Amino acid sequence: PRQLPLASLFAALARVTTAGSAPPLPPTVARLAREVFERLPDAATVATAPGLRQALRDSGLFLETKLARPPLPTESPRAAPHNADTARDLKANLLRLIGALRDNAATSAPATRPTVPAAGASATPASAAAAAAASANAAAATRTPPPLSSLDPAAPLQRGQPPLPPLTVARVLQDQELAPTVRELQRQAEGALARVQLNQLSSLPQERQPGMEWLIELPVRREQDADVWNLRILRHAGHDGGRDGECAQGEDGSWSVMLAFDLPGIGPIQTRVNLRSDTITAQFFSRTTGTLALVQEHLPLLEARLRQAGLRIDELSCHHGQIQTAAAPQRTRLLDERA
Repeated sequence: PRQLPLASLFAALARVTTAGSAPPLPPTVARLAREVFERLPDAATVATAPGLRQALRDSGLFLETKLARPPLPTESPRAAPHNADTARDLKANLLRLIGALRDNAATSAPATRPTVPAAGASATPASAAAAAAASANAAAATRTPPPLSSLDPAAPLQRGQPPLPPLTVARVLQDQELAPTVRELQRQAEGALARVQLNQLSSLPQERQPGMEWLIELPVRREQDADVWNLRILRHAGHDGGRDGECAQGEDGSWSVMLAFDLPGIGPIQTRVNLRSDTITAQFFSRTTGTLALVQEHLPLLEARLRQAGLRIDELSCHHGQIQTAAAPQRTRLLDERA
C-alpha cells in the first residue's frame, strides 16, 4: 500500500545529489543516495541489445533469482552474495539505502519518556492497539479500491492491462521546490521499493493463465535526470501450454511487448510490438498529433533497421489515442490461504 511512482524517488535523489539537501544528509546516506542514481543504466547502454538485457535484469524484478544461483568458481563462498551481480540491481541498492536511512533514524531519534495516563483516563494496551490496526488493515484490504483514472501517470502497472505513460521526474520536480528531508527521502525510497515488490508479485505465474507476463518499470539515467519506461512483456504459450508456462518451441509461441514512456520534447507514447517467428508488427499510440507526425517521419528508419536485423515487417503504424484497455484487469493472487 505504500508504493509510490519511481519518478518521485528519482526527483528526490536529483535534489539531494545536485543541489545538496537541507539539512545535509549523513555521509553514508548521501553516498548510497548517489549510488542509487549513478548506477542506473544510461541511454547509451540500453540502446544496445546486451545493455538492454542487463538493464532489465537489474530492474529489481530478478534480485532473488540472482541471489539463489550458486556462486561461480571465481567467487568466494564467504564473500557477500554475488556482489558483481547485485551492484547495479535497483532493488538491492534501494535496500542498502533504506537500511542506512533506518539506521540513521534509529541513532538520531531523541529518547522519550513513557507517558503515564492521567487518573481516570483509559489506556489502550499495545496488543489491543495492534489488533485494532490489523483489523482496520484487513477491512481496508477487503474493500474494492476506487478505480484509477485511465490516464493516471502515477498508477502502478496492472496485469492484463497495457502500461500507461509514467509520471515524469520533471513534473515531480516542478511540484517539489525544496530538497527533501531525511525522513521524506526514506518515505520515497520505501515507496519505490514497495513499487518494485508490487511488480514482482504481479509478475508471478498465475494459475489457469498460460504463458508468462512480466511487469517492469525501467529507469534510464539521462545526465542528472532520469526517464522511466513502463514495460509489459508477454511470452505466449503454444497450444500445449509448455512446461511451467514456458513457450512451446516452434511457430505457436510468440512474444508481445508493450511500452509506455514520456520523453522530453516528444511527449507520452504507448507502443505495442508483437513478434511471431521472424515477423514483427509495431504500433505507436499518442494523443498528440505532433508526436505522431514525428514518429511517422522515422518509421522508414525503423523499418530499415528491423530488416537489417533479419526480421520481416508485417505492420508499422501510428494511431491517435491509446491502446485499448481490457474490460477488467486480470486478478493476481498474492496470497494462497489454503493449508
